[in-house]
Amino acid sequence: MNRILAVSLFLLLLLTSCIPPLSKESYLSQYEGFILKTRENRNTQGFSWEKYDKEFEKFSHGYYKRFEDKLNRSEKVLCKRLQLEYLLMRTHDELRSTVKNVFYNDIKKMQDRIENYIENDLTHDFSSLMKEVENVTGSAFDALKKALQTMGENGSSTEP
Repeated sequence: MNRILAVSLFLLLLLTSCIPPLSKESYLSQYEGFILKTRENRNTQGFSWEKYDKEFEKFSHGYYKRFEDKLNRSEKVLCKRLQLEYLLMRTHDELRSTVKNVFYNDIKKMQDRIENYIENDLTHDFSSLMKEVENVTGSAFDALKKALQTMGENGSSTEP
């Protein structure tokens, strides 16, 4: 039963959203419905801000001018709140898209640099590192060998 009521309400909203508002009550109702529809659909695939921007322009400017003289203070505040909510959603999505693209580009550049390093410099750096390890190991090994020899000769790890 609730499902039928919800579908009926959605269809009623859909039908009334296509018809320009004839009263301030229908204007406010349709404006709220438009904001609700925007909030619900903005993350769906194929969503187009351009299409919604045209509708928003009608509600926030065209229809508002038509009913402005009939709206009381609280209704005007409601209209401004709905306008602000739309603009915040729009700005949030644009910012999210911009940040996503910036990070994607930076990560792609870093990935390209790592791949270039692996292909061109890693082998050389690994060879250099191995030589350094051998030199350190050789020096340490020689010092240990010498200390052990000295210890074996006089029973002390230091030279006399």
